[in-house]
Amino acid sequence: MHRSRATAPFFGVLTALLWGANLQRLLALKDAADPVSVSVAQFHMVFWAAAGLFGLLLLTGRIGEVAVFGRRETSFLLLAATGGYGFWVLRGIALEAAGAAALPYLYAAPLAILLLSLLTSERVGGGGVIGLLLGFVGCFVLAYARADASGVVGVGPKVKALSAAACWAAFSVLARPLVREEKALPTAAIVTAVGAACLLVTCLSQGLSVFGISPGQMVGLAVAGFLTVGVMMALWLACLSAAPAARAAPYWYLGAAFGLFWAWRAGVHVRVWWALLGSVLILSALQLTSEREHGDGAISFGDIIRG
Repeated sequence: MHRSRATAPFFGVLTALLWGANLQRLLALKDAADPVSVSVAQFHMVFWAAAGLFGLLLLTGRIGEVAVFGRRETSFLLLAATGGYGFWVLRGIALEAAGAAALPYLYAAPLAILLLSLLTSERVGGGGVIGLLLGFVGCFVLAYARADASGVVGVGPKVKALSAAACWAAFSVLARPLVREEKALPTAAIVTAVGAACLLVTCLSQGLSVFGISPGQMVGLAVAGFLTVGVMMALWLACLSAAPAARAAPYWYLGAAFGLFWAWRAGVHVRVWWALLGSVLILSALQLTSEREHGDGAISFGDIIRG
């Protein structure tokens, strides 16, 4: 399923907006007066993402499209292992141990995408490499801008966060050829469904009760899961269908800027000048890695539903 590259920025920016909100929601639940384990919260988010996406397919008369799993079982299992399970469980361990201080290490994903793209025919030039490095520095600057991210991160959480980033990179590079031919919505539904099943097993093996949360927290996780995991996943896959993974990667850095905004809205103290500097570095990274294409670029949310 081919899309014009002019649509990639639209999908990429929306992906980053929802990704930043997802991280802030998890951190808020972790530090709440009635805290929720990051592992449990992530299970519910991924589960309700899958439920919402399957419901959307059912309501739009497209539920039969999930039959694509039978034709590409190996590809979908690899995507589920990396982006549906490995990424989430490793990210959860890192956030549980280090909180907001682990955030910049998660943003190594674009650099990992760059390295993995060397194994494909879709690569970026020298300007793109500099841009991706610049954006990663910008994420650390934005992390410093957060007053709640001042803790020291141990080796273990760093390794888990970097491993999570590597999983997301593998997911993105592996998804690129698939979503050029298959539709984003059923792909996202299948990946999140398999991931939710694996996350449930992990929670049970750790002795965590997935029902040990209040009804209000359940509703909040269901809404957050559908929007910040389900819709986010579909948007990211749509972005990858429109642009090579290495060219889509810099939009991931915007998640750090949006996450800082959501943190500020939640009452976290933000060092303004550092926030501005980090944002400028990330915007510069986007400029360096952008590829100017001609085309109308007209796009709407309906393309996500149809695609």
